[in-house]
Amino acid sequence: MLLTIGKFAMRCEVKGIFEIVKEKGLEYKVLSPAVDYLRSSIARFTNINEFNFDRSDYLESQYKNRKISVDPCICVDLRDAIVLLDGTIIVDGCIVKDTVPGVVVKQRQRYKLLSPVDGDAWEVDVSGIVNSPVELAVCTTRYGIQYYGYWLAEILPRLYAARSEIPPNASILMPANFTSPPDGQPSGMWKAIQQSLELAGIAFGSVISLPEAGMRIPRLRYVSKMGPTDRKAPAIFECFRELSGRVGARTSDRRIYVTRHDVADRRVHNEDEVMSLLGKHGFEYIRVSEYDFAGQVELFSSASVIAGPLGSALTNIAFARSGTAILPMIPAHWDDMFFYDLAALGGMYWYEVRGPLSTNVHKLYHRNDFEVDLPTLRRALALIEEDSDRTKPVRSRGPYPLPAQI
Repeated sequence: MLLTIGKFAMRCEVKGIFEIVKEKGLEYKVLSPAVDYLRSSIARFTNINEFNFDRSDYLESQYKNRKISVDPCICVDLRDAIVLLDGTIIVDGCIVKDTVPGVVVKQRQRYKLLSPVDGDAWEVDVSGIVNSPVELAVCTTRYGIQYYGYWLAEILPRLYAARSEIPPNASILMPANFTSPPDGQPSGMWKAIQQSLELAGIAFGSVISLPEAGMRIPRLRYVSKMGPTDRKAPAIFECFRELSGRVGARTSDRRIYVTRHDVADRRVHNEDEVMSLLGKHGFEYIRVSEYDFAGQVELFSSASVIAGPLGSALTNIAFARSGTAILPMIPAHWDDMFFYDLAALGGMYWYEVRGPLSTNVHKLYHRNDFEVDLPTLRRALALIEEDSDRTKPVRSRGPYPLPAQI
């Protein structure tokens, strides 16, 4: 039940979408079923044991064969819902847990317009909420949408799965700073979103700009997550296969190094030396910013080896073929499993090289620049060459394999 506190705030509980659906007796459509599967180890090389940090044992355990369980992905209409700028949804006195960063819920820390209060309750600032100009809107935003990786791996596959539930004249929600930026120029991220929706064949009629304070919508069409960030549902690859096919994905032995030197953080400090070594192994130097979305799909689907520092651009490994070698370069203590999980679902091979930080200017550890140890990189490259020679006759060039179901 929704309780009003004062004039401009309301008290809510955090609940999962399936709990809300059950309590309210809401009708919904299953887009991909619940699944238990085995995520086979794809780790072929790592120097993680050269660094001592809190989560190293956890990461090494994740690099082994893992049993994974994923909830179903559903499409459901939520009545009289409030959507905040980054996709946080409030409906009938409940904050939809799936739409709030997990660390916020777990640590009960203040988050934008949400503040923890007594017990399990949260207070939501609704002082600036505006009413929707349309009766029905499709929720296409979430935390982190400003980053290409979140859009590609976690939002686009959900919309693709729900494409039959999105009318061609539908209104979709997007952050106002994407669609109506202060300088009047659409963001590069918004252009990538538009191009990806078009390539996926997802038509829509209009875009509703979400203001900072949020919007109240009479009927919100919500598509639930296709698994957590580090344990995604195999069904997401239905979208990636389709997109690769539409751009004419082709087989080649192309090797690419994807730079981050044109962005502000997590750059390889000794990139010139790294590229000099990689060049001897046939790698091309790639700036993803020079490619439109379809060009990125074609580029990554045609490569046999993909190297570079972890970042949004490397989310494009989603389009790589089964058997592709992934050579990520990683700040030594970074504990993110997002990319490894994506590569494992796609049947790729993983050869990671970790290195110490070379700067300490960002409060977030993983945003600092770092160094790649050349002898370690040589070891990883030697193993890639060895594995390539051994597996070349039998390496799969066909569809992405799905993990074995349990």
